Amino acid sequence: MRKRKISVLLIIVAAVSFEIVVRSTEAQTVQASEGQFVRVSPETLWDPVWITKVQIGSQFLLAPYDARLTPSSGQVMPGQKFSAGNDWLKDTTIYVVNRTNKSLARLEIGLQFPQTGNGRTQPTWIYYVRLGRIPDADAYDKNGKVLPHAFIGAKPLDLQPGSTLTIHLSDYIDKIQAYLATAMPLSAITECNIYVVSAEFADGLRYAGGAYSIPDPHNPGQWSYYPTHRYFPGDAHLYLPNVVR
Repeated sequence: MRKRKISVLLIIVAAVSFEIVVRSTEAQTVQASEGQFVRVSPETLWDPVWITKVQIGSQFLLAPYDARLTPSSGQVMPGQKFSAGNDWLKDTTIYVVNRTNKSLARLEIGLQFPQTGNGRTQPTWIYYVRLGRIPDADAYDKNGKVLPHAFIGAKPLDLQPGSTLTIHLSDYIDKIQAYLATAMPLSAITECNIYVVSAEFADGLRYAGGAYSIPDPHNPGQWSYYPTHRYFPGDAHLYLPNVVR
């Protein structure tokens, strides 16, 4: 009788263990099949720089304002997941266009990783890709002190009106990996939000936080703001890449 009870107990334990293994395997399979997800912040007609597309290997994600286009081979529409390897972020290329009539001197792109926090009690981690050089007229903090040279940058982008800039994340992947090291492994990252943080032009005009501003020549570090959604440097309808009219 005792041997029978032990045998039944062993069968139950084995069954439970098998179920746990199966569930674990199913969970891993589901997680792997979910793929990656990239969001591009929707731009407005007043934004000076648009992210026109994000390419991951041979696949490319069109920006939100392209939603009316018919998907073609290799195209991932906004809000859809895609499948790529663990190095997908390294294989990512971002394309941005200067929509203004001014030369773009500096651009800052934000890469937000939603899986690193909940955005409320735990902030999400954001890596900033900074390109170009801050114009001399803009290179002051709010107290009127000159910004550190390392933050200002070395050479202006000189991105002309209507021109496109190509950003390869492979050039920054080591720094991104080091930045995320204490949050989570880079290979575990499957989501990324990409957006334009700020843009600064050769004449000192700045776009940040949804507003245009110019530096106060008499008070370094202070700014004069243009009315929101009423000012655009150039023709806001001239450079509208990929938009169906």
